[in-house]
Amino acid sequence: MLYNNLPEWERSLARSDFTYWGFQDHSFAEQYRDWLDYSWQRQVASKHPLRICLYSNDVQIERRRKGRVKNCDIRFFPKEFSFDTTFWVAGDYLCMVFSREKPHYGLQIKDARLTANLRMVFRVLWGLVK
Repeated sequence: MLYNNLPEWERSLARSDFTYWGFQDHSFAEQYRDWLDYSWQRQVASKHPLRICLYSNDVQIERRRKGRVKNCDIRFFPKEFSFDTTFWVAGDYLCMVFSREKPHYGLQIKDARLTANLRMVFRVLWGLVK
């Protein structure tokens, strides 16, 4: 799902604000590190590099990744707020990946209104929770 849908997500991001907004369960970074590296290499090579603005769990793997990639900002909520799902807005797509337990699965919804509203929520949250 991740590799197959990435080109469409990138096209959709280019029609919106070039930013992935959302939150990430740290298990996604553990389980899909190859895809994360692959997708970021594509962004670096593109004419319009994307931004990533994600909240994640305050754990070692996310601390190591933080600041490693240009235009990728990972912020942490207090430890009492733990994400167990990866959820991001990519243009007109809402993507959810459940990777904490097997079987892993993903869900994608294409809805321009829903994602426009979620982008607005994440922008506000981004300004409030540093």
